[in-house]
Amino acid sequence: MVLFDIYSFAIVGLYLWQKLVENDKVLPTKVLKLISVSPSAWQLTLGMTGNGSRNFKAGDFFFISFPKVKGLSKEAHPFSLTNAPIDSDRQLVFTIRKLGDFTKKTFFVESWRYGSCRRTVRPFSSIIDNKKEADLIFIGMGTGIAPLLSLSRQYQNQRRIKVVWTVKNLNEAYYDQIFEKMKSDSFEYHMQAGRIKAKQIDELFSEKELRSGLFFVVGPAFAIISLENSLKKHSVSKDRLIDERLTM
Repeated sequence: MVLFDIYSFAIVGLYLWQKLVENDKVLPTKVLKLISVSPSAWQLTLGMTGNGSRNFKAGDFFFISFPKVKGLSKEAHPFSLTNAPIDSDRQLVFTIRKLGDFTKKTFFVESWRYGSCRRTVRPFSSIIDNKKEADLIFIGMGTGIAPLLSLSRQYQNQRRIKVVWTVKNLNEAYYDQIFEKMKSDSFEYHMQAGRIKAKQIDELFSEKELRSGLFFVVGPAFAIISLENSLKKHSVSKDRLIDERLTM
């Protein structure tokens, strides 16, 4: 049986909420750029077209659709920001896995010409702001690194941060150089091919991090459940485990 925690229910609830308010809070944007950053991922950059900047936060979700693209689903899908407001309050950058009808089909490449609808919610930054003393541990699996890069950019000069990024192959580590440049006395970064094994936990995380750190884990549901079970065995309490389980 698949286990869901309060944050997983929140994401499902937000998706259902979006379906009920389909025409609310439309954010005027235009697609500035769509590039392939690896064999398995797109990077989509949207520009604000309305007056003034949009009040968004690092790690926010946006619901994206391309209603004018023939043959592409009209349904909006949730994606997390890759950039942060400190980078630009006029652009939104997303990292999107090439998987599923919405993101893998050939005509997705052509959809950059068309406007799309977005709306935003903010589950991550408010949690961080409410626990100001905790070290931040960000664990991203594949494209799950997207919101964690956003959060890293926003908080890198405010909090102690450790980022662990696992990729299937090293040629999928498309943000590796960005993270390498962010490294400092208060910002640690580790990237590896393959998932984190239980025996690595004591090597990757300090006793203090395991005892009091705030863990954010983003990736496929089955991989998150396995990793969180291992973290709990190493004294990481459930209230310090926040996850986003990717479905696309």
